[in-house]
Amino acid sequence: VLNAVGNVNGPLRDALIGQEVTDQTALDNTMLALDGTDNKSKLGANALLGVSMAAAHAAAQERALPLYRSLSAGPYRMPVPMMNIINGGAHADNSVDLQEFMILPVGAGSIREAVRYGAEVFHALKSVLKGKGMNTSVGDEGGFAPDLSSNQEAIDVILEAIDKAGFKAGSDIYLGLDVASSEFYRDGKYVLAYENKAYTAAEYYRTAGQLGRSVPDHLHRGWYGRERLGRLENPHREAGQTGAAGGRRPVRHQHQDPAARYRRGDRQLDPDQ
Repeated sequence: VLNAVGNVNGPLRDALIGQEVTDQTALDNTMLALDGTDNKSKLGANALLGVSMAAAHAAAQERALPLYRSLSAGPYRMPVPMMNIINGGAHADNSVDLQEFMILPVGAGSIREAVRYGAEVFHALKSVLKGKGMNTSVGDEGGFAPDLSSNQEAIDVILEAIDKAGFKAGSDIYLGLDVASSEFYRDGKYVLAYENKAYTAAEYYRTAGQLGRSVPDHLHRGWYGRERLGRLENPHREAGQTGAAGGRRPVRHQHQDPAARYRRGDRQLDPDQ
């Protein structure tokens, strides 16, 4: 650390004094040339990065802009946040096989409003769970981790919470799932232990290559229309496997409902509101 401080106060300072702080590329290139190594070993990556970041913040102050606007003159977008509100699988010690049940506040007009949607649904969900006599402890990622009768019940209580909070599922808020199928793939089968059900690869990939038709109906297919599902992540075993059609599955598979265009960047959230 003292070496890095010495490099900042010594050669880096000498090389950069008098340069235009708003020209980030020129500043970074000057420092890279001064170091001259592939792995930044001469001056230290910690010194170079620290000075680069300090210059970026100084330039933002000079321009009287937030840092993110100062760094890019082009258009900017804030993604719709995905909020994990029920944890299961490896992320919780409960009776839910699927790993993450999320909400996506696609109807919000700004990032501030999107966070408000999420907070209100989260608190409504706590009330719903308490009303059903369920515990409201949280899992590894901050979502509730109740013992439920099925994976479907997790969807049901979230939909109830959305309604209780005064929003409409399928327009104001979409649902998302991280299935994490690898966590319940054992001995060649997808085992939903808490539902006492198991599926072979052939059953799981009923129609190869068509997500939403290639998996058990109760698990995925019906949820797209009936449950306002807008995002499905990791429905297949992560390591890949040969399915019913003999094809290899991707290591990481994500699917987004075309009706939920917001997650593909067709809509922006204002980060300043």
